[in-house]
Amino acid sequence: MKMYKLLIVVLYALVVGCTTTQELFESNLGSGSNPSNNNTTSPRQNSTTGKKDSLPNRIGTFPATNMLSHYQLGPGDLVSIKIFGENDLSTETRLSDGGTISYPLLGELQVSGLTIGELETKVANKLKEGYLVNPRVTVTILEYRQFFINGEVQKPGGYAFMPGLTVNKAISLAGGFSQVASKTAIYIIRDGQEKALPAGLNTFVQPGDIITVKESFF
Repeated sequence: MKMYKLLIVVLYALVVGCTTTQELFESNLGSGSNPSNNNTTSPRQNSTTGKKDSLPNRIGTFPATNMLSHYQLGPGDLVSIKIFGENDLSTETRLSDGGTISYPLLGELQVSGLTIGELETKVANKLKEGYLVNPRVTVTILEYRQFFINGEVQKPGGYAFMPGLTVNKAISLAGGFSQVASKTAIYIIRDGQEKALPAGLNTFVQPGDIITVKESFF
């Protein structure tokens, strides 16, 4: 009988212990201690290859998310300049090959290399010189200058630029790779530069870029 009572006590202790351990485990999960719930960033997994993608190759350019705030105007860009309350001074104009625009009252302005904010400031300061007291200027890019793609693509030529454009998307616009194209030997001459730099399919394209897809030797 004593052995029977002792066995009951031992079993009861084991049950209580397991329950306590389970409660403790569930409590830890609820408090967010599970490592899988940590708010960490890991590389994206490619649904096609199953491999983790590396960060996009940007060859010294800005990510697409903030490119517009740093974008420098160049020949071929079409801009809208609006002055609040002054419809006669609002205009749409395209930058000339020399990077200039023609603006009412102010004549020809050199604007190539300026950001949108810098152009707004330049026009506002010019208008303050004898025309308006406190002009409120808004500049919008209506159309970016073209980018160009040549080499082993189906339809080489110039194409309209769109924010967020990558080399892979640019090749799609050009009809895709030719049958002898290399998918790794891709180069970009950035607008205003002379040297061609290697690029990947995820490289961001900028207006005025010249993309060249080389022939595969295998």
